[in-house]
Amino acid sequence: MSHLMIKSDAWIFFMRIISLILLLFLSNQVFAQELDISELCNEITPQEKAIAKINGFDVDEICSKQSSSSDSMQQIAASSPVKITPRETISSSGDQTVSNALTPVPVSGISTQDSPKSLLPFGYDLLAGSPETFAPIMNVPVDPEYLLGPGDGINILLYGKTNGSFSLEIDRDGFLNIPDIGPVAISGLNFKEAKQILRIRIANQIIGTSASITMGNLRSMQVFILGESYRPGAYTISSLSTVTHALLASGGITDIGSLRNIQVLRNERKVANLDLYDLLLKGDRTNDVRLQAGDVIFIPTAKEMVSISGQVLRPAIYEIKNENTIEDLISMAGGLSPKSYPKVSTLDRIREDGFLTILDLDLTQKASKEKLLRAGDHLKISAIKEIRRDVLTLSGELYYPSNYI
Repeated sequence: MSHLMIKSDAWIFFMRIISLILLLFLSNQVFAQELDISELCNEITPQEKAIAKINGFDVDEICSKQSSSSDSMQQIAASSPVKITPRETISSSGDQTVSNALTPVPVSGISTQDSPKSLLPFGYDLLAGSPETFAPIMNVPVDPEYLLGPGDGINILLYGKTNGSFSLEIDRDGFLNIPDIGPVAISGLNFKEAKQILRIRIANQIIGTSASITMGNLRSMQVFILGESYRPGAYTISSLSTVTHALLASGGITDIGSLRNIQVLRNERKVANLDLYDLLLKGDRTNDVRLQAGDVIFIPTAKEMVSISGQVLRPAIYEIKNENTIEDLISMAGGLSPKSYPKVSTLDRIREDGFLTILDLDLTQKASKEKLLRAGDHLKISAIKEIRRDVLTLSGELYYPSNYI
């Protein structure tokens, strides 16, 4: 009877061992799922370990492999950046949807060969990419103003009278539980303030010991990207991420989305408004705010758009916001090219009655440069004529045919 009970116990635990091996295998293949194998390892009694060893299973070896595998997978996740592969936009696919929408209806007797149809919307290639993974980036520098929160890791190295090192994590109540020191409330403080508080606390409680404090693993958080996003939805990103990081993770903005009115909503209030033209044209990231858990990024459709072609450095279709004049539009386009002839410029405009009109402009005059823009306007800057004046040309059977003044 005793022999049968031992066999029965061995069979029951044999099934538990098989479950442990399967969980270990799955944890290596599907790292994103939270499989608590360590809990199963902790529940095993010494008697069960002995029974398993009789049946050919070394439980300590299996559990140690699981622990090392989990640590290595965390290191891989911390060091692997989010991979972004290019995706198609208007400029890469040749789909001229926005250009067609801006092209005026042809009018009898008026040529439309210089219409916006050949132009591309400006700026959409900046964040255009299809993410291969949505794992948060962990191995980035942390500035002293970084706000700490539950889930952030803190590494503490003690040296002096007492030596030791700890890798700790802020708990859900906002405390960091340090061995032999006790809990310290640091959630909501920036990293600089937290370091000072921890150093003072350690120096007061452990005489003759100093501490080196660095950031460990960063917490991740979920944000929502809605509207004209390439892939709208919920994304898990690093706590250091800004609006542009989140847009990059979602693949960027669709070809009809607004680059100038990207809204950040927090607790049903608008807390920031990002204009990507500031980044594209000036390199200014002032409004590229750091996100918090639960933030919503909303991308509306583009509204007022105008175009410019001809002798400018960056002919394209532009979304206007605070730019009201022709001079502002030329500035967005990078300015006039060296071969421009601004005295002969034209502005295609759709009138209120629905018909197309053309305005002749002399952009050397202040009145023309200060003319107000309307949605759908198309500005064409003429080029100089490559005709030489006051030049004598010698050609034919000469040693040095050339042009002479």
